[in-house]
Amino acid sequence: FKNAFRGADSNLATVDRIWQVSDTNSSQVIINNSRKVIITSGTPLLLEEGYELAIKSIDISGVRVTLELSKNGTVVDSRIITPPQTTDDLYTYSKNIGSAKDIEIIRVHFKNVLRGHQIPIHLR
Repeated sequence: FKNAFRGADSNLATVDRIWQVSDTNSSQVIINNSRKVIITSGTPLLLEEGYELAIKSIDISGVRVTLELSKNGTVVDSRIITPPQTTDDLYTYSKNIGSAKDIEIIRVHFKNVLRGHQIPIHLR
């Protein structure tokens, strides 16, 4: 071995609550899940109705995560959150549905994040 690598090679986050309603009928809950899910920067969180929530980056200190929500491949929202905090660890997405304004349709709680890195170790 000339080099060995230590550490996660991608950013990851633990999600422990996911809630989503239909973006055409806000009274229809289509996801209400409280199991833990790990997402990585290479594997987005797949939601219903064509939505995906992806990690775009995590800051160098591993505190702030930039998320991007897309629907059918088109980015519809981007936001920075700071888990685990009491107020900033929740990603929410709202949109207008018919005449109703700013209806929350997606809510994802992030338990923690981990910034991936690779540290080269030279073996002789």
